[in-house]
Amino acid sequence: MSIKGHFLPPHCPVTVCARMHSDEGDQWQSFAHYNANESGILSLTRDPSVGGSYLGCEPMGLFWSIQPAPGEREGLRHVMKTNSL
Repeated sequence: MSIKGHFLPPHCPVTVCARMHSDEGDQWQSFAHYNANESGILSLTRDPSVGGSYLGCEPMGLFWSIQPAPGEREGLRHVMKTNSL
């Protein structure tokens, strides 16, 4: 998966967010702060996060750093249910 931003102002600060609801209805989220390059392009596979849920160049960071959103129940663990065939 590749996440990119185009047509941004040069060196513009950008926050990218991921949100999801678990099978039980709990909300989970992650976010990262970036800066667009001199051409107004942002690529999560190339550019490092400068803050948020993780730091550095982590193309899958929005996914592995996801956690319960503020105000959700305490002690949540994310477990995906699988369907058996």
